Amino acid sequence: LDQRCSQETLRLLQRIYAGLDDADGLASVAKLRNETSLEERILDSEIAGDWTQALACYEQLLQERPGVMRNHFSMLRCLRNLGHIQTMLTHAEGCIARYPREVASFSAFGVEAAWRLGRWDLVQEFLPHAKAHRQPFECHIGEVLLAMKTGDQHRTSQAMKQARATVLEPLAAASMESYQRAYKMMLRLMQVHELGQVSEALFDMG
Repeated sequence: LDQRCSQETLRLLQRIYAGLDDADGLASVAKLRNETSLEERILDSEIAGDWTQALACYEQLLQERPGVMRNHFSMLRCLRNLGHIQTMLTHAEGCIARYPREVASFSAFGVEAAWRLGRWDLVQEFLPHAKAHRQPFECHIGEVLLAMKTGDQHRTSQAMKQARATVLEPLAAASMESYQRAYKMMLRLMQVHELGQVSEALFDMG
């Protein structure tokens, strides 16, 4: 990259490289910046897989701009990547109470945290709100697991179909873009397949 690039050009390049998951390109951009904003530090940390540093930046960002919803969503994803699931659940519950207009989005994060913690009561509580909008993949997984937990074979089958459909559509697009994006979708498809095998064994035993 040319040393004469303006800071605005570097920010544009950073967004492009981030969209391509190009860690080398992002590292080159970082070396050329004269100054680094908080958002740029977050992106650098996430691409490098340094979620602890990213979390520290998100905490600072939320202190400065607590009402920006995308910052809360990003922090919740960061907590998930760090494995801080109880903190993720607590933050999602707090946001549901504070920002009722975003209850569907925060409930989806709540479902994801709750099923990981085995809090089936909360999965059941969050799901109706999360289903008010298009559900993310993790919500469908929560619904599958809840249906299996309650022994509802029909609901398990329906939730499994929805989870599979959630993966297949973006998989077709991701396969045209990059191997890394397609790989993530393939892992999700494998997860659905394995859940299907478990549910078949479970209900056959019953």
